[in-house]
Amino acid sequence: MAISKGNNGCGAAQPYSSEPGAGSTIRPVDFDSHPVVRRTYNCSTIQLEELARRVASWINAGVQQAVIFAPAGTGKTQGIRFLNIHLSTQFPEVGFVEMPAGSVLGAHGRDRSFLEKHVMELVLRTGQRSVVLWIDDSQLLDPPAENSLRRLQDQLKGSGIRLLTVLLGHPRVRILNQKWVPYASDSPAFVPSVPKEEFELHGIRSATELEHCLKTFDNDCFPSDSGWSYTRFSLPRAYLNGLRLAAHAGDLWQVFVDADRATGMDTTTEVPMLYFARTIEYALIEGSTRDGENMSMDREFWERAVLQSGWVEGQGLRNLTRASCRAEALC
Repeated sequence: MAISKGNNGCGAAQPYSSEPGAGSTIRPVDFDSHPVVRRTYNCSTIQLEELARRVASWINAGVQQAVIFAPAGTGKTQGIRFLNIHLSTQFPEVGFVEMPAGSVLGAHGRDRSFLEKHVMELVLRTGQRSVVLWIDDSQLLDPPAENSLRRLQDQLKGSGIRLLTVLLGHPRVRILNQKWVPYASDSPAFVPSVPKEEFELHGIRSATELEHCLKTFDNDCFPSDSGWSYTRFSLPRAYLNGLRLAAHAGDLWQVFVDADRATGMDTTTEVPMLYFARTIEYALIEGSTRDGENMSMDREFWERAVLQSGWVEGQGLRNLTRASCRAEALC
């Protein structure tokens, strides 16, 4: 379980001796400390920004439960990190708590008040009167676990604390929205589940969406306010010569599309954030060893980056997953 109180979204500021000039190629901090190398960065997407607006509306409206669903690899975990950073700034009075589904599943078996105790501890520690509880892999939840969540809702409400429970998981998590579950194990009566808002999180579906993501790397800085964007940090010489990742959005998107078509499946290309992130990490980390004024990110370069991401090998499995998902009327 973790609670987020937010930061500036550009990576935590690190100490360095002096700020390099605009024309410097000497990195302000060690390369291995960069968020891209450590895979701790946040990438803004058009859909995550829309999701942030949606969750903000849920908070303002006092919604009690919501569902965010997507196939594996689409970026749900990264999305939580992005939302925590941006929403905690917008809602400083709200605590954002992350919890795996396994903690909820074990709650009713260990202690009826397990969830209440742990969430209340976090509330008391932060002093916030509203809580957003993210539960990842929520497709694993069962009726007793949902009962535990409902008891938690009542417990906090009785203490004057608002709770928004957000279930994140595979599209099967939507089935929870259709179940009738017993409110308590000692009650024979059945009541409907709490009505849920829904949001489908998808991967990158166009060159425009891809360009939006690439601009994050061209604009976000590490250390914060240093003038060293992620692109400049990895490729300082090429950057000073005008290289920007966003300018390659069309070429990179076409590589993804062509690789998708090579599988023989007649589907619309959708790139999960997992594979996009791996592609850009390769481009920046491997590209740093080739940095120079004349560095070129041509089609061959992007083909290698996409290949290294695992996109080609994983595409067949993803297509089977889509077909199975549609057959179950879950996608």
